[in-house]
Amino acid sequence: MRGRLSILPQDAQFQRNVPILEQLVFFRLLAGRTKPQAREEVIHSLDMVGLKSFAKRRVSSLSHGMVKRLGIAQAFLGHPEVILLDEPTSGLDPASARQIRDLIKQLQQRATIVVSSHNLAEIQELCDHVAILDHGNLVLAGSVDEITRADREYNLSLSRPLQNSELQQLTSIKGVRSIKMFSHPASHGKESADYLVTLNLSDDHLDQDAVIAPILRSLLDMSITPRKLTEGRSLETQFLEVTGGQADNP
Repeated sequence: MRGRLSILPQDAQFQRNVPILEQLVFFRLLAGRTKPQAREEVIHSLDMVGLKSFAKRRVSSLSHGMVKRLGIAQAFLGHPEVILLDEPTSGLDPASARQIRDLIKQLQQRATIVVSSHNLAEIQELCDHVAILDHGNLVLAGSVDEITRADREYNLSLSRPLQNSELQQLTSIKGVRSIKMFSHPASHGKESADYLVTLNLSDDHLDQDAVIAPILRSLLDMSITPRKLTEGRSLETQFLEVTGGQADNP
C-alpha cells in the first residue's frame, strides 16, 4: 500500500493454497517495491505478528487466529500512519482474542490504530479515545476516561441496601457530590444478592482516596460489607445511555 492509511476488513481473504510469503511479496511489488525490498518488508511484518516461521506455509495450514494475525501483518506493510481494524477479534476463542489484543497494544507504538467493534469492553481496553455512532450519526466522542467518567464516578456493590439516614451520612462526607442507590439487587438468583451504589465525587476534589476511604469506613461502621469497588462506568453503560439502548458500531 502506497498511502498513509491501511484498512483491514473483518474477514480479510487470502489465497489459501499460495504460500504466505509469496502473497505478501506480490502485494508489495504491486505497490512499486523491488523484490528484495518487498521481501524484507514482508519478513519484518510477519516477525512483528509472530508468523515469521510460517512464511513459506500455505494459508490453509493456519488457524483462524493466525489468519487474523496475518491480516494485521498485511495492514502494516508499507509503514502506514493510520490503520483501521474492523472487528479484529470477531469469531476468535478467548485465548486467540487475547493474543490479538496484546498484539494491537504492542503495535500502537508504530501507528495510530482505529478499531471498529461491537465489543465495547474490548474498545475500552484498547483505545484511549472513542466515538459512538447511533444509526450512522455521531452522538458522542472523546477520551475513554472522559466518557466513562473514570476519574469522578465509582460503583460499589453492597451486602444490603442503604437506608435514607445512611445515604445522608455518606453524602455529607467532604468530596461526595451525589450518591445513587439502585433499588433492585444487582445479582438475581443468588443466595446473597448485591446492591449497587453509584458515587459521584466533586470536580474540585483532587485526592479521591481521601474521599473513598471515609466512605468505606462509614459503611463498615454501619455493618455493611462493601463487596466490590469499580472506578468509572463501563463504556457499554454509557453507550446504552446515549443511544437509548440501540445497537450500532462505536
